[in-house]
Amino acid sequence: MDKIKKLDEMYGRYLDISGITNKRLDIAYGHASERNKLDIYYPEDYDPDKRYPAILFFHGGAFIKGDKQRYQLLGALQGIYRGYAVVSANYRFITTDPFPSCVEDAYGVSRFLKERGGLYHLDTDQMAVWGESAGAVLALAVGFSQEDSAADAKIRFKAVVDWYGSDPRRRGIGMEIHPDSPALLIQHGTLDEFVPLTDSLQIKEEYEKQGNPQKVEMDVLDGFHHGVGEFCTDQNIDRIFGFLDKHVKNKR
Repeated sequence: MDKIKKLDEMYGRYLDISGITNKRLDIAYGHASERNKLDIYYPEDYDPDKRYPAILFFHGGAFIKGDKQRYQLLGALQGIYRGYAVVSANYRFITTDPFPSCVEDAYGVSRFLKERGGLYHLDTDQMAVWGESAGAVLALAVGFSQEDSAADAKIRFKAVVDWYGSDPRRRGIGMEIHPDSPALLIQHGTLDEFVPLTDSLQIKEEYEKQGNPQKVEMDVLDGFHHGVGEFCTDQNIDRIFGFLDKHVKNKR
């Protein structure tokens, strides 16, 4: 199948979120574009007097397609059944706003949540960032940010989940990795037809050299392709949330 046609197939379907009662949609986190919006989904037993550990999710789509409500959110959205709030953010596409506008938007989301997350009942001291494909590049960028803004003006994420993202350094995005960096889980399929497995191996190697090797985990999934469908088995979702529970909840 032509890669562009596969992108259309992978990133063209929306989730049915009508059954999720506790949610806030289309919150503006910036003003550079109509795409500077995010959604927040809360646990089923939502209590407005609580602040919830949260997952920030960035969708994929080669920086040219995708949406915060499309089906690639499916895996991360399971967090609402496991005690997490889930934040799903759009960002500008390179077809209309040249790179690195999408990276700037990802940083903008982090700053917005740091400043206003409490108003939306998020515990910004207990947050993870998760991305798939192009969104994983953004997750790695904000999770291991070298942005010049003051450290207290952005989220200090506890964990990063990288679903088959390319190495940000190939796009000129630096990654600041040190022993206190967020824990990192990388998952990549052996049959990925978009992003070479070597990218994920290089990220893992860099983390092991510069960070705490005990905080990086990588699953090479035999026979898996590129796209969230194969990654959303009950077994794999349990594996990911086991990792997140270990590194995010009650970690100060």
